Amino acid sequence: MIDGVSRCTSPCDLPLTRGRHVATITLDGYREARRIFTVPDESNMTIDLDRRMGTLSVSSAPPGATILINGQARSEKTPAVLKLPVGSYKLQVVKDQLRGDEETISITDGGMSQRRYQLE
Repeated sequence: MIDGVSRCTSPCDLPLTRGRHVATITLDGYREARRIFTVPDESNMTIDLDRRMGTLSVSSAPPGATILINGQARSEKTPAVLKLPVGSYKLQVVKDQLRGDEETISITDGGMSQRRYQLE
């Protein structure tokens, strides 16, 4: 959006009047970005978007368990702190023949989730 009016999908070229403008950029899964710019001084603009992320801390007894996210093994072993994009995930930990219960976790932007598994 430029000056509060939806204009185009990036990348795009827009004819704008001289003077000050405000660009608002949105994309699902990313934080909204705003930038004030002046035409013609800033005729080209690149804006980097920050992904919406959260943190997951996973530990287990005994430690050293494989962490499965949506059925895929991660390289990290417990205990571990993972940065994940916002969303829902299936989480499970496995060590040798021991398996923790699979559970659904929700990662929120800037949030911290903690899970501890007792493997028996």
